[in-house]
Amino acid sequence: MNIETIKKYKDDVNSKEYDVIIVGAGVSGLMLAKLFNESKLKVLLIENRDTIKVPWNHRYGTTMGVVEKFHFDEKCIIKRYDEFEFLYADKEKSKFSYRKPEFCIIDILPFAQGLELSFEVKTSTTIKDIRKDSGKVLITDHLDNIYKAKIIVDCSGESKIVSKYLGQIKKGKPVDFYSISLELTNCNIPEMRSLQFIADLRYTNSAFWFYPYSTRECQFGLTEWFTEYPDEKTEYEKVFRYMKNESPYKEWLKDSIIKEKVFKIGPAATINVSLAEDNFLACGNAAGAGTPAIGEGFRVAVEMAQSAYETIAIAFDKSDFSRKTLLVHEKNFHSNFGKYYDYSKIIRFFVMNFFTLREYGLLVRNMSKLSLGESKQMLTSEVNLSIFFKLIDIKLTLYIISNIIKFVCTGCKPVYKQTA
Repeated sequence: MNIETIKKYKDDVNSKEYDVIIVGAGVSGLMLAKLFNESKLKVLLIENRDTIKVPWNHRYGTTMGVVEKFHFDEKCIIKRYDEFEFLYADKEKSKFSYRKPEFCIIDILPFAQGLELSFEVKTSTTIKDIRKDSGKVLITDHLDNIYKAKIIVDCSGESKIVSKYLGQIKKGKPVDFYSISLELTNCNIPEMRSLQFIADLRYTNSAFWFYPYSTRECQFGLTEWFTEYPDEKTEYEKVFRYMKNESPYKEWLKDSIIKEKVFKIGPAATINVSLAEDNFLACGNAAGAGTPAIGEGFRVAVEMAQSAYETIAIAFDKSDFSRKTLLVHEKNFHSNFGKYYDYSKIIRFFVMNFFTLREYGLLVRNMSKLSLGESKQMLTSEVNLSIFFKLIDIKLTLYIISNIIKFVCTGCKPVYKQTA
């Protein structure tokens, strides 16, 4: 046999063919796997870690609407909340009290552990190469096994591994969130019904969050915008410094014990990959898709999984796996959960570049002008023109213009590079 014959023989022996390959078992990947579980399509799920049963990041804040729409089991709900508070240090507060619980903390660990898949799952699998050939996608793993599929779905999170191999990464630096979350026990918290977001530019250019589960347990975290990859150790120090120095958390959490901590990069709705190409779809973090106002990724991840599932069904009905057909997925994003993002992005741009402590405090004060319905819209980044002008009023606009002039003249750095 010559070299080409040997290579073809090896490919034939080691290769397996599928209709759909899902890469990554995070939120999007697991939800897509659940949706495909009763499908007649031949599906493969590939995961780099040694299990899909224990997601490395599994507790998220989200809306009750998501829980109900996707039928998450009651045991996934840690706590429901009928109040939401925005705080600017200890100076300003906007509090919203709803008639029923509108938000919750969801733990997808029970969801993942209860997921019994009827199709093939390959864990502890490292991808060595991905390429397209003859209308299919070919994946080569670390053992030189080859997997072929008509459609590949990138659910690989921040690594965006499929997009990188297929050259789908767009140029330019995306603005992303990173977040640090601490699961704490042995706390001393009063009875609370509120989720809290705390803005304090002395520590972070975005916000802290506080999710009380009970008087003894909570999640405390920090989120920040960045364009350069942050130093993990420095960011943990910010969280610990805030917990030690600022009331009421220094009293509530002084004896707390860390059960778990997570450092992750999350999307800020800066789409820096193609969502749909020939034989290819991207979902969730792998698509760079999140909410620009508060960096929520969970709701977007499960919604995009649903969109990918529906788009793939259309593609197989038509036997057409081209971008023209798969573009339904991208249109779903822009017409549904992404259609309100522009105003949120503008607000984020001003906050990141031209806000000081004064403007941030005024923004939090302006939030109190919102109705209950508008507050829920803002929290899901569904910011329309009316909400925009309530948040960015004439006074705040004049402050921003003043800062733009001052920053340009003095060469000040934007806010996201100023925090300690």
